[in-house]
Amino acid sequence: MSTANERVRSALQLVGADTPIKPARPEVINKTFKILQQMLLLWNSQSILTGLTFPSDIGDELDEPQQIQSAIDTMLAIKAAPAHQKTISQEVRALCKTDMQQLRNQFSPKPRTIYPGSLPIGTGNKTFPIGPTFYPEEDTLDTEAGVPITI
Repeated sequence: MSTANERVRSALQLVGADTPIKPARPEVINKTFKILQQMLLLWNSQSILTGLTFPSDIGDELDEPQQIQSAIDTMLAIKAAPAHQKTISQEVRALCKTDMQQLRNQFSPKPRTIYPGSLPIGTGNKTFPIGPTFYPEEDTLDTEAGVPITI
């Protein structure tokens, strides 16, 4: 678990905007904190349910699981780099891609497959019906976002 300030400073170090020789100015930290808040709201709207506490102040605890700290840092670094006129290395981009895939796999809800009533159940090699042979009619096919597919 860490504070929003620790995650912001870690992301700024990945970008190169916060170094021991030239620490980040308070306005840079505040700007990156606002980007962190927007990023967490975006994750929430995409149903990435990490269970962390939304920070309202830079010193607030995030209560995030240990395995998502890297995902927060790398994604925040990529989102904050243009605002600070910095470029992102390929290593950070690759790490962010891997972290985001793991984040979605662990914390996004898995879509439930729903079949249409015209789809037969089983392998189709039975010569007599035992139990239902078709899926219930009220079920429909859904997209990953839960929107029914119309045919």
